[in-house]
Amino acid sequence: SHVVMLSFRLFDMEADPTCRYDYLDVYNGHSRLVQKLGRFCGTFRPGALISTSNTMMLEMVSDDATGGRGFLASFNAGKPHMEGLYILVFIC
Repeated sequence: SHVVMLSFRLFDMEADPTCRYDYLDVYNGHSRLVQKLGRFCGTFRPGALISTSNTMMLEMVSDDATGGRGFLASFNAGKPHMEGLYILVFIC
């Protein structure tokens, strides 16, 4: 009965307008078959992301060219708001 809340403290990956080379995909569940909450790259730190269940999947892709320092994230479990859960979706 909890949801996953993901927060980024640092975000530094190769910048590209369409995130083709280095990126982080965040999914609302445990596989690529569920809703994608966002694809992130560059140095803009994403806002908090909230799942609709007790699972969230992160997939980081990187090539061997230009890179960054990576990312630092933390997660917490929380109870969904009783009047409805708001999901923040950010797309690069």
